[in-house]
Amino acid sequence: MLSETNVILTIIVAVRFTAMLIAPIPEYTYNEANAKIFIKKSSNNCNGDFCQSETCVNNDCHTSASNSTVVLNSTNP
Repeated sequence: MLSETNVILTIIVAVRFTAMLIAPIPEYTYNEANAKIFIKKSSNNCNGDFCQSETCVNNDCHTSASNSTVVLNSTNP
């Protein structure tokens, strides 16, 4: 009886080991496979007290302007 149990366990271990070798192993994780490329560009232009800043991420640009005393287009209340 003990010998039959050893044979069965040996077969189970061999089958599981073979399945692990055959199973495909992904080369990339989910995050690496779905990663996106972001291109960010920033520029500043000042004329006296007035400054204008433009930030673009993948051609989606946002412009903000400020002077030495007042900040325009600010998100602060």
